[in-house]
Amino acid sequence: MFSIGCAACLRTRSAAPIMIEPAKEGWQRQYFDTMKRNKIMYVSTVKTTNEATNAIRASLKNLKATEQQKSRIVSTLAISLADLISLSAPEMRSLEGCKGLLKDIVKGCVAQDETGKPDNGEVQRLMSSAGDAIKLAMLVFNGDTTGFVAGYVRNDGAEYVDAATYNGMTKEQKARHSAEVFWNMSKTFPKMKMAGAAVPTPDARTMPTVAEMGKAYKRHFENAPLNSDQTGLEAPKRDNAEGVINTPTEARKTALALIHWLKDGNLLVAEEADKAKKVDGATLKRLTELAQQIDLSVEENAKATRVADADEKAA
Repeated sequence: MFSIGCAACLRTRSAAPIMIEPAKEGWQRQYFDTMKRNKIMYVSTVKTTNEATNAIRASLKNLKATEQQKSRIVSTLAISLADLISLSAPEMRSLEGCKGLLKDIVKGCVAQDETGKPDNGEVQRLMSSAGDAIKLAMLVFNGDTTGFVAGYVRNDGAEYVDAATYNGMTKEQKARHSAEVFWNMSKTFPKMKMAGAAVPTPDARTMPTVAEMGKAYKRHFENAPLNSDQTGLEAPKRDNAEGVINTPTEARKTALALIHWLKDGNLLVAEEADKAKKVDGATLKRLTELAQQIDLSVEENAKATRVADADEKAA
């Protein structure tokens, strides 16, 4: 006797097993037949491409929210670290001093090893994860010169709210705000690119990206020089080696060549063809770095455009 909706297997003495497929709705039967014809093994969890597309959109929103949450965690930790070093001895008000203070706290938060000491691996992982926050704390602590300042922001907004305004809010209003770091970019880069031209950077506070924090730290604490038009850091000097791009035209040509190379499926065989790089997957790693840098650069360009538009409207 067979249970309804379950596959059953019939055996005879001389024949191979016969599989009885469960009853299916119309769309399921059609999809199952298509799968068998095309030898597709994956069974969709939804019925239509619209459902799949909507699910992807929802996931992308969650992904964006996760990135924003990560940025907020870094900012909150940085503000707390800036608070701590401001209340500590003067000799602790440096990058190394900040690291030392944080490491002492981390040691008290992690699990202990078999000897009763803080698990060193976990300590190192947490300290590594907090690297951006430590640098940001130094930028905030030295805000008079760096342009970085601790403030607050509505959870659904991006406008700077100072401490006095926040402290005057009701409990319900405060619940709709979070601590955040803002940056007056003009204190780091006197000019910005707009429509291909270098123009004065607006005297305004915006929330910096992690990439911008890193550049600002290099400028203020590592004395990285500005480029010729003062819109960013000077590009590292390179020898006249193969692959150096000196103009936008060269960049476009290189990008087009790389697009064609990828479309031809060369990445699939790159590690096999390049025996010297096969073990560490160097080709894929380098292309991943390129993709990440493109995302950062596009984000910075979009942000510069938004700042310029806001400044133009305010004028």
